[in-house]
Amino acid sequence: MVSSQRPLDDDGRTLDHPFRRPDGCPALTDGGREQPSANTGNSLFAMNLKKPALEPEARMRHQPGSFWWIVGLATLAGACITALTQAPGLATAAGAAGLPQKTSPNESFSASAYPGSAMGQVAIPTGWTASHSAALISLLSALTAGMGVWGLYLRRQVQIQTEQLQQRLEREAALERSFRELIEQAHDLIFTVDVEGRFASGNAALRRALSVNAADLQQVPVHSVVSPECWETIQRLLQAEDASEAPLRIETQLRSSSGRELHLELSLRRTLGLEGAPVVECIGRDITTRKRMEAELFRSTQMLRMILDTTPQRIFWKDRNSVYLGCNRAFAADCGLSSPEAIVGKTDHDLPWRINADQYCADDQEVMTTGQPKLDYEEPQVRPDGSLAWLRTSKVPIRDAQGEIIGVLGTYEDVTAIRQAQEALAQASSLFQTMLEHCPDMIYFKDRQSRFVHYSRAFVERYNLQDPKALVGKTDFDIFTEEHARPAFEDEQTIMRTGQPIVGKLEKETHADGRVTWALTTKVPWRNAQGEIVGTFGISKDITQLKQAEDQLNYERELFQTLLDNIPDAIYFKDRQSRFVRFSRALLEKLPQVGGAQDLVGKTDFDIFTEEHARPAFEDEQRIIATGEPVIGKVEKETHKDGRVTWCLTTKMPWRNAWGEIIGTFGISKDITELKKAEAELEATHRRLVDASRLAGMAEVASDVLHNVGNVLTSINVSCSVLLDRIRQNRFANLAKVPQLLREHIGHMDEFLTQDPRGKHLLAYLEGVSQALSEQQELLLTELGQVRDHVEHIKQVVAMQQNYARLAGVEETIEPVQLMEDALRINAAALDRHTITLVREFEPAPPILVDRHKVLQILVNLIRNAKYAVSDSGRPDKRVVARIRREGEAWLVMEVEDNGVGIPAENLTRIFTHGFTTRPNGHGFGLHSSALAAKALGGSIHVHSDGPGKGARFTVRIPYKNLPTSS
Repeated sequence: MVSSQRPLDDDGRTLDHPFRRPDGCPALTDGGREQPSANTGNSLFAMNLKKPALEPEARMRHQPGSFWWIVGLATLAGACITALTQAPGLATAAGAAGLPQKTSPNESFSASAYPGSAMGQVAIPTGWTASHSAALISLLSALTAGMGVWGLYLRRQVQIQTEQLQQRLEREAALERSFRELIEQAHDLIFTVDVEGRFASGNAALRRALSVNAADLQQVPVHSVVSPECWETIQRLLQAEDASEAPLRIETQLRSSSGRELHLELSLRRTLGLEGAPVVECIGRDITTRKRMEAELFRSTQMLRMILDTTPQRIFWKDRNSVYLGCNRAFAADCGLSSPEAIVGKTDHDLPWRINADQYCADDQEVMTTGQPKLDYEEPQVRPDGSLAWLRTSKVPIRDAQGEIIGVLGTYEDVTAIRQAQEALAQASSLFQTMLEHCPDMIYFKDRQSRFVHYSRAFVERYNLQDPKALVGKTDFDIFTEEHARPAFEDEQTIMRTGQPIVGKLEKETHADGRVTWALTTKVPWRNAQGEIVGTFGISKDITQLKQAEDQLNYERELFQTLLDNIPDAIYFKDRQSRFVRFSRALLEKLPQVGGAQDLVGKTDFDIFTEEHARPAFEDEQRIIATGEPVIGKVEKETHKDGRVTWCLTTKMPWRNAWGEIIGTFGISKDITELKKAEAELEATHRRLVDASRLAGMAEVASDVLHNVGNVLTSINVSCSVLLDRIRQNRFANLAKVPQLLREHIGHMDEFLTQDPRGKHLLAYLEGVSQALSEQQELLLTELGQVRDHVEHIKQVVAMQQNYARLAGVEETIEPVQLMEDALRINAAALDRHTITLVREFEPAPPILVDRHKVLQILVNLIRNAKYAVSDSGRPDKRVVARIRREGEAWLVMEVEDNGVGIPAENLTRIFTHGFTTRPNGHGFGLHSSALAAKALGGSIHVHSDGPGKGARFTVRIPYKNLPTSS
């Protein structure tokens, strides 16, 4: 079909070829592809281009509308009616005017009938009126309208014929394009050859076959690409004018510029081109594949026959009734037949294995019934000699061209030896697999590129492989660093090049993750069944631990030798007969009578020392060998044979082998001769030092006792002062007058008590005195109790210092709050005297098993120091906080915090040192003894201060030895 969007020319016709080539010739287009033009001379392609039919819009412009048809017909009708109505009058007028009238059909008008008129002049007859003119005009109009209508009719007919012609031309053009496309897209090679022996035209298949484009096709000589026979045939057709138009069929070869050769079945026909010159039209079908298949079929047929006759497998085929149709020579030989043709028409019942015939026929029918092949199944066969053979048989159905099963094809081979070999192979494979699975050494196979092909389970476990096949195809470069991978690769390549194995090579394996391992490796060439080297096979034994042990042994040997060469003490090893085996350099230097090391080996103490020293030493060594008990730190007097006397401090131990058996002794002797000489002076010096140390210790203990007792005596002094003040207050001076007054009124005591004003106040006075005495007694008893407690505390302090001397104490279970309250009570008078506010922050804490006197002494010292700190600060809000808390389940924490003068940072580390103090009259014993007491309790004491003027906090931590249950 012609598209409605094609462009139109000036006449309204469609432009069938809007695109033109540079030479002015129109070129057909099909999807943008240039088509062969008419000037190529190709009689197959050179066709006249027809103009297609007008488009509907163009046709509408050339067709008269229905309106003009109606107008024309109406005018004609009106003119006819007017002419008919005016015709009689017009005739009468004509007669009256003297016009000649046609009286018969044979008469005619002539100009001579009008006298006085000239040619080309019209004379108005006499009596001619306007109506006559109108009638005449109407008549002429009718004639004109009729002629116009007739002309429109004729034009319509011409237009219809033109449209039909253009439609036919369109169909022909479409057919031409289809024909062109068919030729251009055809797989056959279609071309024409002109008289000059060149391609006049050719389709795309030809250009592809010759590997040229359309522009270069005409430049290719035909004789250079076709066979000589084909070229002679083309020349003969071009020269033979009387050649038949019937096509000539030949086979030829077509060669491209690249050397590719095609086999063509060529159809040739002589014809004339557009210019009248002879051309040869050629249609070639590529039969290269067919020729190749024919040759292959021939070869295959020959090869099949050769295979059938030479293959060791037995091949046979049967019809649907299991009757043999043919076989190969091997099968015929098994049957005892002279040739394969002799099997035709026989069944298995006619052959030596007739005992198995029913089973064989059943297998045939199963294959033909189901249509499914039965492949590679093993079945027994009893041979004519009675032996049992095993066959591996395959049977497949034979189908005809319609797919119907018409028989069965079978093959078998004797696999008796293979079956036996398979059993042996399976056993060997099982042994090999067992070795790979359980051998602790790493076994691996590599190809010629040193890539892993197979390896043992130990290899998988060595590298913790999640996927056992993860290393297949990889090399040592993927596991190790270049340091190890490169030498290993070169070793394997050398093995494959020379065929020489590497046995027992020690290899250092440096892994990518930084690990270093050692392996003892053996690598041999891996050969196939033909003896060709296809890779390497290796076994690597991990000796990392052995290597490390060896290195450690070497290291320890070097250390031991260094020890023997440099230690000043004499070290020696002896066998079970107490003969020297090995010894240090110091021993040789100690024995100048021995010439060298080789002179001492194998000798005993009897060869060096006198019997006085050699005999006890020998007995000690034999006792050690017998009992395994060492001799440690024994002082020995060595009497040499040259008269010298030396002293040594000796330790001897049993010398055991790797299995723990005693194989001798080894000893270390330290020469203490010089020490022995200085022993007297040392002893005297030691005694003096002991005496001095004892005096110093007594002084320190005395100073601690005096300090601690002094603190308590201060409290006793305060209590005594309070008692004296109370006693000095004479609140009962008038009490001595009461007895005198009562004696004066003996006999009238009732009147005195009831009527005398003094007697009336006497009872009230006595009651007041009694109450005051009771209060004073209570106060005195309280103060005396405190004095007694202070005295008891002094005794305890003295006992505590004695405990320090013995490094032991008595422990008891006590409430922490009671300990803190006792310490506060000892310092209560001093705190009150200095108007210090005491704050108690006690958290619940279970009783603790502790030496209460040590804890009390620590707390008393801390509270006393806090009192001095806040008193020296001079601030009005003097405050001391006593705090008890639990730290976890294992510690009791007791703190004393003050807002006093504080502690400089440089003194925090020295404050617990013996004798360190910042007070002018202090002696530095209190905190030192407190630190010792805390350490003796298994705890600790710490201090914290933010600096001068910011107070201090002392923290005592005491452990719970037996954790009691919290109440």
